[in-house]
Amino acid sequence: MDAIVSNEVLEAEKKVIAEKIASLQSRHQDIPEELLYQKQSYDIRINVLVSLVQSEKLTMAGKFHYYSKITSDIFREIQKLCS
Repeated sequence: MDAIVSNEVLEAEKKVIAEKIASLQSRHQDIPEELLYQKQSYDIRINVLVSLVQSEKLTMAGKFHYYSKITSDIFREIQKLCS
């Protein structure tokens, strides 16, 4: 996963979609399939994120190591270009 989004961000975005759905339901209007797909997509993304954390495949230490390595690689490349 290159772009890791926090659970709080996913939950907040899912809440906005859920509120749109609830608003449409309260007015007895049809819910667009796209909105239902978006909600389902957020449910899946949240479940994947939770599963990665629970299985310890995603940890803060692992994320820090990844960013440290990338930063180091970028610094080396800059040094090569400047030499």
